[in-house]
Amino acid sequence: MSRPKTDGSPDMPPASSRLLLRLYIAKGARTSVAAVANLKQAVADCQGAAAEVEVVDVYQAPKRALADRILVTPTLLRIRPDNVAIMIGDLADRQMLAQFIKG
Repeated sequence: MSRPKTDGSPDMPPASSRLLLRLYIAKGARTSVAAVANLKQAVADCQGAAAEVEVVDVYQAPKRALADRILVTPTLLRIRPDNVAIMIGDLADRQMLAQFIKG
């Protein structure tokens, strides 16, 4: 049995089991700006999802984008310990994005 936390911080799942959302963008591009805004809103709406959000500019980190095999922006990766899923575009479809985040 685990002990209740007494420091007032929320219980967070271990880092190895948490969801990582990595969004690759081209800074300043209209679709990338929209994707960042849409992802922030979707994560806020999915309050139960313990997700870490990371935004990567392909111009600032091109080798990282290549390592993840990113060919177009914006591209969202949902990374979990057991799988990776990909969503491409401006993330404007809120219902589809919510389903994607929840997996």
